[in-house]
Amino acid sequence: PRSRATTVQPRSRATPAQPRSPAALAMDLHSAEQHANLSRFLLSRREALERHAGEEWSSAGPKSVAPYVPCASARVGALLHAARLSEEDVVYDLGCGDGRVLHAAAAQHGCTCVGLDIDADCIAEASGRAAEQGLSSRCSFAACDLLALTTGALRCGDLGDALAPAERGRRFPPPTAVLIFLTGHGLSRLAPLLHREWEAGPALRLLTCVEALDDVFDYEEGDLFGGGAAELAWAVSRAHVDHGVFVVPPHGMSVAEWEAAEPAPRTPIAPAVADGLSAAVLEGLLGEAEMEAVCELGERMLREQGEEAPPALSLFEGDGVGAVEDFFHAAGE
Repeated sequence: PRSRATTVQPRSRATPAQPRSPAALAMDLHSAEQHANLSRFLLSRREALERHAGEEWSSAGPKSVAPYVPCASARVGALLHAARLSEEDVVYDLGCGDGRVLHAAAAQHGCTCVGLDIDADCIAEASGRAAEQGLSSRCSFAACDLLALTTGALRCGDLGDALAPAERGRRFPPPTAVLIFLTGHGLSRLAPLLHREWEAGPALRLLTCVEALDDVFDYEEGDLFGGGAAELAWAVSRAHVDHGVFVVPPHGMSVAEWEAAEPAPRTPIAPAVADGLSAAVLEGLLGEAEMEAVCELGERMLREQGEEAPPALSLFEGDGVGAVEDFFHAAGE
């Protein structure tokens, strides 16, 4: 998923569009983490990315609709909950990046997943991580020019010439849910196609992050007084707006009907019950750099807690977790 760190305050469809300004931007619960991802994957790498500006199958290239910035990890759970996924679902992620959202969807909900992205390197990484986690049977990834998708392509799973040459001829199961996490510019350009696919039926729900389809604005090419994708007739649920997640229910279902059918939140497991459960080991979720970052964060936090803390963390080898637990259990506070 490709993202921006802020979102636009929704405006009523009954009121005229007003000029947008930076002051109109609002934060959600995951904006801080999203901005950190933005800095790490885009802002700090501008010079390196510029070297790929001429590459056809790169997120920095001429066909890209948005730069590669992963979804905030804390947002993923809210996104999947809002999607109401089950084993019968087929989930597409348009602009899937390294595939982390679909890996979580497949592992947690057992659904079939299809990730599409312009960046061939991201697709290779997404496929590799799926294999490491034992999810290859549920997750498929393909390099795809999203702007080259034709009407009906998503509906039938035949993406045609929108796929990279080496991918052409592949067929995918039709989606029941589509995730889109792009900049306002990218989402605005895809919105007309998404609207046609959504209207065509059968039931297809759309989920966007940070930007809502009925209020998305293209700051690169748009008119400050509205128009474009936001003027299409969308029904958008904002039940998860605090998480920056917006849901377009299946066509023909009202927002009120969708929200009335919201599943009850799961009852938290009591500590005594949790202590009696065996741990689930999910392998391959983190890369080497991510594991190093977790250990560095843990070591910094331990240094702040006290002088008797373990000098280093080896959370991914041996009994490093046990040493940390022993320290905190023995601490006076």
